[in-house]
Amino acid sequence: MILHQKLFGYEHPDVALSLNNLAGVYTSQGRYNEAESLYLKTIAIAHVTLGMEHPNARTAINNFQICLVSAIQAGETSTLSDHPTTQAMLKELQEEKAPK
Repeated sequence: MILHQKLFGYEHPDVALSLNNLAGVYTSQGRYNEAESLYLKTIAIAHVTLGMEHPNARTAINNFQICLVSAIQAGETSTLSDHPTTQAMLKELQEEKAPK
């Protein structure tokens, strides 16, 4: 990942892909807070370089949602940041689960 950053610069789709992959590893290890920061960086890079409708951007958002669902299921949402994107997605996910 550091090599990608040096070769391509911080805001390159290949850097976003590496961050996304590492965030997936952190999610699988239950390291939700660390995964969150990487997903937020991935989404920010994708937004600037690809646009939010690009398949890679959508994949990053979907992967972040999976991370957040895992954090909810593990009772670990208190470890997540107050970042507006995180909080909005958490709210949306929790409303989907609420009985209607």
